[in-house]
Amino acid sequence: MASFHLDDGTLTVSLAGESVTLLPKEYALFAYLLNHPDRTLSREQLLDAVWPSEHPTDRTIDDHIYRLRKRLRHWSHSMMIETVRGQGYRLRLNTEPSFYGLAQHDQEFVEGFRKLIGKYHLYGMGSAMLTIAAHQDVLGIKMDRFYEVYVRFVSGKFHWIVDNQSLSFWEEKLPYLLILYSYVQSDHEKTLYYYQRALQSGKLSAGWQHDLKTELVSLYLFLGRLEQAKQGIEALKKQLATTDEDICHYLFVLANELKYGLITNNQSLLDKAQQQVDERLARVPYLREQGTHAVLKGMILLQRGARAAAVSHIDEGLNTLRFSRFAPHLIQSVRSLLFFLEQYHHDPPLLSAYTALWNELKVTYRFFDLEQKIRRELHAYL
Repeated sequence: MASFHLDDGTLTVSLAGESVTLLPKEYALFAYLLNHPDRTLSREQLLDAVWPSEHPTDRTIDDHIYRLRKRLRHWSHSMMIETVRGQGYRLRLNTEPSFYGLAQHDQEFVEGFRKLIGKYHLYGMGSAMLTIAAHQDVLGIKMDRFYEVYVRFVSGKFHWIVDNQSLSFWEEKLPYLLILYSYVQSDHEKTLYYYQRALQSGKLSAGWQHDLKTELVSLYLFLGRLEQAKQGIEALKKQLATTDEDICHYLFVLANELKYGLITNNQSLLDKAQQQVDERLARVPYLREQGTHAVLKGMILLQRGARAAAVSHIDEGLNTLRFSRFAPHLIQSVRSLLFFLEQYHHDPPLLSAYTALWNELKVTYRFFDLEQKIRRELHAYL
């Protein structure tokens, strides 16, 4: 099947090294069709998906389908938008000649590719991961299933994950739904309930259980359950060795420890945890973690009264996260920053500025729609 790559930021569709930039509604329509391949979709379904708050006519769909066919006609060998008379439209992805045969059977090549994508993941280089995802056809090899989903999560294609019915719910979908729900849902008690149900189910892999327990500490901090947060941090630190392979996880735990220190105003803890962060980032300068911890360092400086230096660190961190192309980490950092400003540091101009950024993220990633869709799925399974 054709491996299309969509970039929500630029509204660009790519295949085999070629790209086409679409208008917003054209892009949204093609993205929805691509998420439902080989399914006949009525005009009503398409209108609800792409124009949820508007009142366009069936003619609007027909016009946009016509334009999409025209804009993407040079990929007619790979895909076709079919008219199903009296029912609607269907995206047909054509089977293409396999470019993967030789590479997929070359074990050295496959292992080298896996190590490469793993290193980009480890170093927080989202742009590199997205580049590989967009050019798999040209490179002659497919990503592992995990990265096919993870790259979408990293790049902010959250609706692709939520809407995709082909994913295994417990292993490929639920962990992402829980993490996203913690971003878009302001009722932290409700989020905690779903986290606990998932962890008690016994259906998650050991790796996902560890990741969700780490996320759980953040929830405890938001809820003011400081003793539970402290216990969670201590338990996670005991589990993690400080080898290079575990440093990114250890840095995430340290991020929660810094948040705990900020909330409790424990200056000695902050100094100790910050020193541990600096030592590890000096050894392995993971881009994603550099951004996250620059924002946290700015929050510490705010608490200590160094406002100008604090704002410089925060903005540098947010820019680093944007550059890394790890959308979830950017969202999480802004969310933590707002929590700190709202609860523990009175600075109306800064609160206003970063609230505006949060509102931009809410619109860009359609938080309201995500919250409704995720809640329905979590309620059905948990």
